[in-house]
Amino acid sequence: MVVEEVKKLMEGVSEKIEAIQTKNTDIEKKYDGLRNEEIKGLQEDVLKSAQVAQDLKQAHEAISKQVDEAVALMSRPGAGSSDKDEVAEEYKTAMLEYFRKGKEIDPSISEKVAKQFTEKHFGYESDRSKDMISKTLLTDSNPDGGYLVLPERISGFMIDRTFESSPIRAVANVITTSTNMVEIVIDDNESTSGGWVSEEGERPGTNTAQVGMLEIATHEQYAEPKISRKMLDDSSINIEAWAANKTDDILRRTENTSFVSGNGVAKPKGFLSYDAWAVAGAYERGKIEQLDSGSNGLFTADSIKILQNSLKEPYQSRAVFMLKRASWTGISTLKDSNGAYLLDPRSLKDGDTLRLLGSQVIFADDIPAQATDALAMAYGDFQVGYTIVDRLGIRVLRDPLTDKRYVKYYTTKRVGGAVTNYEAIKLLKLSA
Repeated sequence: MVVEEVKKLMEGVSEKIEAIQTKNTDIEKKYDGLRNEEIKGLQEDVLKSAQVAQDLKQAHEAISKQVDEAVALMSRPGAGSSDKDEVAEEYKTAMLEYFRKGKEIDPSISEKVAKQFTEKHFGYESDRSKDMISKTLLTDSNPDGGYLVLPERISGFMIDRTFESSPIRAVANVITTSTNMVEIVIDDNESTSGGWVSEEGERPGTNTAQVGMLEIATHEQYAEPKISRKMLDDSSINIEAWAANKTDDILRRTENTSFVSGNGVAKPKGFLSYDAWAVAGAYERGKIEQLDSGSNGLFTADSIKILQNSLKEPYQSRAVFMLKRASWTGISTLKDSNGAYLLDPRSLKDGDTLRLLGSQVIFADDIPAQATDALAMAYGDFQVGYTIVDRLGIRVLRDPLTDKRYVKYYTTKRVGGAVTNYEAIKLLKLSA
């Protein structure tokens, strides 16, 4: 404000000087030829006016110097004078504390600075000196001008938190149905051989293979987000699309959890929820073989090799390891009895698929972490071992009438899942 007043004063001075010079020129033209005494008097008047203009100019320069020193003092305590006084040093220390640690500046310090400024540069203590600091326009204070500084919002871009899930769909058998259930024939029995016979030996009848029937029902999950009508009208983004994406994400992650650990009651049955074979290596329909790691709560190199070798050869070409990402750190440092790492060093190269003992590794967040008795790793051919059944996909019912303040989005998805080959998947249990 002081700088603006000085500028206005100088503009007035300049106008007066120009007026005097113009008047001088006019007088000389008008009274050309008058007596020397009259011209001399006019010249004396002109000289007096020029002296006044010179005095005003010097006053302006002095005021400008004071203003520059005042601005420097207000923006950087101590800069307005070569002599460092206690008030400036105190204010400088407070400012450093504010920038380094966020500590608020004591209002009394600001008042001291304002008082010193008015006394030094104007010779008096103004009643407004206490308000000089607080009334400064600041971007970090909304009432003091911060509301006028608007941030730039990048259209169509939002920082979104990422949630890990279990990509079972990527490796499982996925089918679509138009009904509420599918039936799959389980052909996992074998015929009985009568053995070798002689040419004339009797040939009694033998048993034929028995087949089974597996039913996979489609179960429904839902979500019902609601958005106010005002939000729909005034939002700077497509709020309906944003809500739809968030709903789709949670439905997907919820079903993935069921594919791993669901109990089959009003939801898919996960492959970790099946009972174990009573005897290792002895097949049982409706159950999955579990192998012990030989160490409570820990992976061992030998147990992972045993897990891999327990899977029959026809399933090995598409078999994958599936485990939680947090378990990978310990596994990547495992060595066999010969001191060789289980992890193929070539899998660490950029662009390579992560592999363990030659098979692909998939991180599934819903598989338990390392703990005693945890089923912490699965290995198998999920393409034949687990089947997902989709019914129509996601459906959305837009309801703007039930509660007129809001629009509800009743969202449903029907899906089922179950193990369909009980020897194609093997589980590793971290127990002795």
